[in-house]
Amino acid sequence: MRLAVWRTCGLAALVALTTGAGAGPDDGERGSSTGGYNASRAVVHSPGEVNVAFVDARMDTPFALIDMTDLRLKLTRTEITAEITVVKLPELIDYNDPDTPDNCPEFDWHVWFDASGDVRFSDGDLELAVLYIKFPGAKPATGAILDITQHDLWEFEGESQIRTVAKIDASIHRNTLTMNVPRSAHPALESIDHETAVRFGTSHYHEGVLHTDSFPDYGTW
Repeated sequence: MRLAVWRTCGLAALVALTTGAGAGPDDGERGSSTGGYNASRAVVHSPGEVNVAFVDARMDTPFALIDMTDLRLKLTRTEITAEITVVKLPELIDYNDPDTPDNCPEFDWHVWFDASGDVRFSDGDLELAVLYIKFPGAKPATGAILDITQHDLWEFEGESQIRTVAKIDASIHRNTLTMNVPRSAHPALESIDHETAVRFGTSHYHEGVLHTDSFPDYGTW
């Protein structure tokens, strides 16, 4: 069980906008979440399927592997797929930096779903995540992202606890990380639709400093 990892590692609470909402004002930087967020293309409904695509602002973090650019959600009757495209996903990454706090996610790519419907961390919310947690005593090493990370569906228990409830499929093609989970993996997945609030996020500890990227931005309602 991962207990309040993000709280203890310094990330603020998530807030999100409803994916089914109309695009906000275009401030010249689509997807920047300055005054809401903008869908780069409309939600597309086909029989039993919903596709949503967003564009996040570039260069809002100094690390290419967490600097999100294009984001997609595909919802079908049987599964949920999320895609996070970043500036650059390297073939190998260095991990277990001695300056990374123990029991914290050193690398993290995730999508949070407001399954409870209250637009905040709360009981029953779900998250798809590919992440690497540095444990006490871990020695510096190098490896491929999918080889060293865990790929899980997480469920929130209140505001301060989160636990794994199922495994998910994860794959990488060029600079896009794809996460997929069948709706049958958890009862609450059945209710996820185009009106469910959602937030994409990434993070990376470097020399003891936590760097993050999120869409919509933290603090945006």
